[in-house]
Amino acid sequence: MMVTGSLTLKGSDNFTSGAGGTCSGIGGFSDINDGVQIAVYDGSSEQIAFGPLGESKSTGSSCVFQFIISQIPPGETIYNFKIGNRGGPSFHQDDLEAGDIQLTLGP
Repeated sequence: MMVTGSLTLKGSDNFTSGAGGTCSGIGGFSDINDGVQIAVYDGSSEQIAFGPLGESKSTGSSCVFQFIISQIPPGETIYNFKIGNRGGPSFHQDDLEAGDIQLTLGP
């Protein structure tokens, strides 16, 4: 199973914009930037898949990263996401199969 989605870092105080409209986290979010891994864990806390954050884009009040995570094994009861060193949301298989997973950090 393959999942596509985006991670939105909200709050203009939480990121800095770079050349070409790119952006990266600062302060408490300095670990959020292009290439940071999003890991997927099963209900037993075993890592089962991962993928990097893609190139970022500043929208003015947010910093948005696209991602693709491939080869997620089907059949798990729950899929827990971890963004870099941060815990993230959990999803059911139906949510992942519906596609376009939206993750958010910040206020």
